[in-house]
Amino acid sequence: MTPSLKDLAILIVENEFLLAINLETTMRDAGAAKVEMAASLADAQKLVDQKSFDAAILDIRLMDGDSLPLAQQLIRQGVPVVIHSGHANQAHTSLVPEAVFLPKPSTPTEIVRSVLKARGVAGAFDLPEVEIKTGETAGVSD
Repeated sequence: MTPSLKDLAILIVENEFLLAINLETTMRDAGAAKVEMAASLADAQKLVDQKSFDAAILDIRLMDGDSLPLAQQLIRQGVPVVIHSGHANQAHTSLVPEAVFLPKPSTPTEIVRSVLKARGVAGAFDLPEVEIKTGETAGVSD
């Protein structure tokens, strides 16, 4: 059986509206049951305080700050994290080594594989291409 995101609750923290919508569509097409989105750290923190998530996709640079402290908090809570950014560097990866880093731009398949890898699915990057309706690259810049 091919691993999927079936029945998972996913948090997306992304301040670029079109990219956030593409990420949401990708997660839903891959089977996620719930997808919550936030465009700012403040909104993301409210969601994290109120709900539980099975995985999170975070952009680093947001309008009200850097998301790495939120990534650290989520990881401490046992939530797998994908950092989806065009601005990640060695300093970022050393602050949250447990996170999976995915550079922008990326395809829907790469995004799904990264979430699966963050969740500990062995061989996530060996999975075949997933059929995603968007057919778009999920992010050209940060």
